[in-house]
Amino acid sequence: MKTQLLTFLFIFASACYLISQNPPVETGNIPVSANDGAAYGSMFANLVGKRSNNYHSVVGTPYLYDEWSKGKLLVMGDEASFDEVKINVLENVLEVKIKGAEKVLESRYLTSFDLIGADLTSQHFVNGDRYKYEGRPLTGFVKETKVGEFTVLTRFKARWVKPDQTDKIVGGDPRDKIVHTKETYIMKGERLTPVKSKKDLLEILKKKEKKIKAFMKENRTNVKEESDLVEVLKHYG
Repeated sequence: MKTQLLTFLFIFASACYLISQNPPVETGNIPVSANDGAAYGSMFANLVGKRSNNYHSVVGTPYLYDEWSKGKLLVMGDEASFDEVKINVLENVLEVKIKGAEKVLESRYLTSFDLIGADLTSQHFVNGDRYKYEGRPLTGFVKETKVGEFTVLTRFKARWVKPDQTDKIVGGDPRDKIVHTKETYIMKGERLTPVKSKKDLLEILKKKEKKIKAFMKENRTNVKEESDLVEVLKHYG
């Protein structure tokens, strides 16, 4: 009996020690162990402290959306949810908050993630490396929207632009700017096609060209906008 009691006390003390060495880390909705390598190792190993950048001195924002959103991330096979997530397009990183501390995760570590807005609508993003055009990966953050047999891809980019001499001469804004751009593609099967004009879209849907032309004219379709492309594909894809 004495031996069993000693054995129990030893096991209990060992368990208490292990818990003290592996405190839980709150990632928004999912509390996990800081050293839980089996389930969340790569997630936390690749989260690093946010760099200090002075965006207040420039015109524009580095973020796709300035507001924090809920996010569900898939990182190298590990999945976790966060209450506060932002996409920093300029630096090509995802920013998350853990216990009030801002951390960043580089896009190269991300497999995919969902942003969930205040209205509970969800947007699905993937690492652009999974798609190639003319032999080159898209890189960065790419939004995926599936419509039947098609997938509309929107690739987001941003760059830091300094004012040129013309701005200074004519009295323009002397501050640096962050300029956002985006590229739109349609994926069907294994074929990825950039959509820069209505002609590109009609080439993909050539069998219904007349009807699509009438639809686009009536609805003033802008094929560079994902929502407009999705509407065309819903009707004629």
